[in-house]
Formats: sequence, C-alpha cells, structure tokens
Amino acid sequence: MPGYDKQLTLAFMSHAGEKSHFEPQWKALSEKAQAKKIEDLGHAAAIGKTGFASPPDALGKLTKDSRLYLLGHGDWAQQKLGDWSYSDILNMLVDGGLAAVKLVNVVACQLARDKGTLDDQRLATSADSFASKLHNGLGTCGIKTEVRAYLLDNFVVSKATHENHTQFDFPDDAGRKLVYGKDGKAYPARYAKVAFVWQNGVQTRLYTKPEGLPLY
Repeated sequence: MPGYDKQLTLAFMSHAGEKSHFEPQWKALSEKAQAKKIEDLGHAAAIGKTGFASPPDALGKLTKDSRLYLLGHGDWAQQKLGDWSYSDILNMLVDGGLAAVKLVNVVACQLARDKGTLDDQRLATSADSFASKLHNGLGTCGIKTEVRAYLLDNFVVSKATHENHTQFDFPDDAGRKLVYGKDGKAYPARYAKVAFVWQNGVQTRLYTKPEGLPLY
C-alpha cells in the first residue's frame, strides 16, 4: 500500500516565463506518484497573484490520506510563494473545498526559515515562517495536517536536472527533492526539512540536522 491515496500539485509562478523551470518538476512529481500507485490528480498553475480563475476542482477530492504539493519560488523574508502570501494560499485552499489532507509539502526555497534570521541561524526559536503560519491557519480552519518546508534553496530532480546542472552528481530518480548546501553541493532535502505537526492540539516543529554536513 502506498503512503498516500491521491496527489495534487499546485504551482505558483510570478510570470509565464517560469513555466519552463517548474514544468519538468511537477511532471517529475507526477511520475513519482504514478510509480508508487498513487492516484495523480495532476497540477494547476497560478501566474501572478490572481492566476487561478477559480480554485482547482481537485482540492475537494483530497482526503485525509492525500498529499498536496505547493511548488514555486520562495521568498522567506517577504514570506511569499510566488506572488502569494500564506493567507492568500490558505483562503484559496479553503474556498476551493479542501476539507482534509495528510501532508502539505511546500517545495520552495527557504520557506521554513523564520523571518529575520541570519544565514547561520536559519532555525530560530519563534517558528515565524511562511510554513508555520500556513500550518497554523489550516488548523484554525479545522484541517489538522502536517506541513513540510525547507530551510535551504531546493528543487525537484527531473530529466532537465541532468541536462542543465551537470556539475552535480544527482541520483537518477525523478521526483526526489534536493537542497543546496553552503559548499554548493546538493544534499537530500530531508537534511534541511522542517515538519510542522499537531501534538495534543499544539503546533510542534520537528527538525533534525545531521552533524558534520556543510548545510549552513
């Protein structure tokens, strides 16, 4: 049995020119889902803050066993995904009929990074990040889920990865997420991942940084 029953990917782009960058990544996420026998509900892309003419219909099809990817360029200081704030995305998800989801994975650069943190202190004590606010907002709306995001710049491995970034020795598995360390090398994204979960009704942040890795 796969870990999820369904998967949906939403991409948030500031302009149409970003499509060539993100399209290989959402295709790779789709291919990975299908390989694991997860029903792929496809993707929808927003261009600009009002890029969705209406919330994607597939949001209402997600269940407590489903996975939702949010893909785009992250701005941790402005706390935005593409041109969207966490509240913009929260409202779109709820208005679109999202009632339950097992995991929301924010695949965008540094959106688990707390606002105002220095480069050598990416994980501060306040949990003031785009991801933490989205997680809390979903919980307030009755959607108790897990939200994952990353402290470093990241990307999804795709066929285009091998063609355009030959300086890295990527594992040949489309859909895997990697992050850039301060040494310029790529590492598995789990080494810079923050998971926000609910424990006894309280938002809890889970994070493990392997010792000795030159992440930041």
